This record gives sequence, C-alpha cells and structure tokens, in this order.
Amino acid sequence: MFQEEIERHLVWNQKKIPSAYISVFNDIGHTERRANFHYDRSQRIGQRVSIARIHTKGLIPATIRGLCETTVKVFTKIPPLGERVKIKKYSRQVDIPVWIHKKAMDRYGRTITPEQLKKSGADMWMSITEIRKSNLKVAGPKFTKTRDVICAKGHDYEWLCCGGILNSRVTGVWPWDGKQSHMIDSGSPIQSIEHSGQPWVWDWNKKMWLPDLFSASGAAAQSEGSNTKRQRTDDETTYDKNKKKKTTASLTITPQRNELVNSPTSQFPYSWNIVSKQEKNPIY
Repeated sequence: MFQEEIERHLVWNQKKIPSAYISVFNDIGHTERRANFHYDRSQRIGQRVSIARIHTKGLIPATIRGLCETTVKVFTKIPPLGERVKIKKYSRQVDIPVWIHKKAMDRYGRTITPEQLKKSGADMWMSITEIRKSNLKVAGPKFTKTRDVICAKGHDYEWLCCGGILNSRVTGVWPWDGKQSHMIDSGSPIQSIEHSGQPWVWDWNKKMWLPDLFSASGAAAQSEGSNTKRQRTDDETTYDKNKKKKTTASLTITPQRNELVNSPTSQFPYSWNIVSKQEKNPIY
C-alpha cells in the first residue's frame, strides 16, 4: 500500500514502471471507452482486446490504519563543489478505505492482521472516489506534478484490485473488435486484424481470441509495415530549472497495530475489467 503506487497507476499511458494494480470500472460505457484506447491509442497497441464482467458478491467495507512516511530529498547544485543534498521526513496517520471478502472477518473477526488477510485468501479492492475522500490525499509538501494525481479530477468510476482477480468472480467475457463490443453471439465471425500480424477470430466456447488460419494471407498483406508500439511521452522526474534543483520523493505505509477495522461505506454492484493480450496464448 503505497501512495506513489496509486498515483502512478492513475497515469494510464505510463508503461515504463508496471503498475501493481488492476483497473476495473463500474459502468460498461467507461469500459468500452478504455477498450478502444487499448486497441487504437495506447503506447502498446492490444492485438486482441476483450471485456470481462466481474461480480462483487461477498465484499464488505474495511479500513487499513497505518503510518504514512514521506522522505523528501532536495538536490542543490553548488559550483564548484557539486551537489548538496537535504533530507527531511514527514509522517502522519492515515486511514485507507478498502473492500475485502467477508470470509476474512468470518475467520478472524473484526481486527485482522495483514498475515491473517493473506491466509484467508480474501481479495481486496479500493475505490478511487473513496481514496480521494480519505486522509491519504492530505499531503505534506508538494514536490512534483505527480503528487497531485490522486487529488485530480476523473477516474471516479474506477476501482483498483490489489492483486489478481479470482476466476470465480468472472461472470462473462466478450470481444472488442476495435469499434464495438459483442455481448452475444450473433452467429457471424468476429475478427480483430487491424493491428495484428495475423487475423484473430473470437471463439465463444473458449471465450478467447484464436488465430483465423483461413484469413492469414490477407491479413499479412494488410498489416505489412505496421507498428503496434506508440512513442513514449516524457513522464520522468520533474526539474525546476529556475532554482536549479531536483526534488524527488519516496513514500512508505507501514502497518500500525496490524489491524483492519470495519467501517461503513456504500456498496457497489459490479465492476468491469479490460483484458488486453499480446502474447500468443491468453492467460486468465
């Protein structure tokens, strides 16, 4: 549980540092918009994009209480001596709202340690809207532009899965062909060939994209010379050129009393997840 990790995840087009979370959405419209982004505008174009429906039965609200520690390093150039470094630490109590499966509480009660949560096998989720209303966003100093991401507008429809999504939560999978999603089988083949080295056809029985060998020659001619990778944008450390100093920050949340305390909040009905695969054999 790092504030920096959450802020990094909200920068959707950043690929250099992989995110530790999985995004899900509480509305099919937001999901289809994100699917189209993966298919057409992402820095890494998805050759086969599909949408999964995920149920949220058994999730109950909880609160993670901990100590949030921020370390600030300020580098100042002093010619001809080089750089001078000043280090300062800030710490504060935080209460992070989360959702966990009720089997953890059924087994260990209302106060649960991180070790007990892991042993219970309960999955954990976070709401971007709830995080913004928590005291996690009440920060100390603002060092770089990325420090404000968690407080920015947008993403209110987004949920974060803290780990893998259980197979048992997936209640449906259907394809995105680059223009629309197909939630039911119309009897006609559904293909995705625009950005692929070979054509792909959706298999409704296996619920996955499979190579369409009959159209391989035509797709090869169509996709010849295409590039499925976008140019990266600059999302590195921010420099203050006027003051000639560079500021960086690292943040750690450590458990205090190792407890998860149940707290009331609003229930959400279901979520949607984007699955974009570039490897030959999709993994679920």
